Amino acid sequence: MICGPAHIHEELLQKIAPFVEKDSFVGTIFGQGSFAWAAYSILKNRIKKDNITIWALLTIPSICKIRKYGEAVNVIGPKKIL
Repeated sequence: MICGPAHIHEELLQKIAPFVEKDSFVGTIFGQGSFAWAAYSILKNRIKKDNITIWALLTIPSICKIRKYGEAVNVIGPKKIL
């Protein structure tokens, strides 16, 4: 599960690709920003051959900003429904 901003999805997928095993699930909490396209372009024919499931959630439940590193965050814009 990738939990990071959309602009780093491709880089992270390239780094983990060699370690993705058969029957794995590869996904992200933040599914916007063409995650599926990036996953298919990096994992290519392995998706079918190795039965890899690509998934993503549509949106995120809230956004947080660090207040004090390792101790506290401010929750910004929590959503009432997803």
